[in-house]
Amino acid sequence: MKNLPEKLLTFTVIGTPVTQGSADVPAPGVVKYSRELRKWRRQVNAAAREACGANWEPANCPLVMSAVFTLRRPKSAPKTKPIHAATKPDVDKLIRAVQDALSPIDKKTFRVYTEDSRVVGYDTGPFKTYPAPLGTHDWALTEPGVTLAITPAPPATLRQDTA
Repeated sequence: MKNLPEKLLTFTVIGTPVTQGSADVPAPGVVKYSRELRKWRRQVNAAAREACGANWEPANCPLVMSAVFTLRRPKSAPKTKPIHAATKPDVDKLIRAVQDALSPIDKKTFRVYTEDSRVVGYDTGPFKTYPAPLGTHDWALTEPGVTLAITPAPPATLRQDTA
């Protein structure tokens, strides 16, 4: 992240977020993901590559991520009041797809960080919301997508017991 002046990477991906749950493994060493998931991961990776620029070196340090997913508002939802996006898809499966898109297995593909285990925590989210203006998060988009922010983790410190 040394090539970012603020040591902060932020970008938005417009499109319907797709979950990454259990993969289909038809044979040892062969993993199949749905066409929609592969497309979503390519969209996330392309947006990250554009935000990072040509001289990006994958981050190899502890990172903190913020992620807010804007989901399509169901037709059954109230039209005039904000409500939480407390329906499927599961937020943990949404974030899994994004994290894997940012550090793909294929080493030739663009990578934001060396591997997804570098993400040690979340500053905001992962959070689900419906579109603005009735979204329940300040980062709610006006259409489906995800807004991401990634920064180096603060220095590690020992926890002080208060007892």
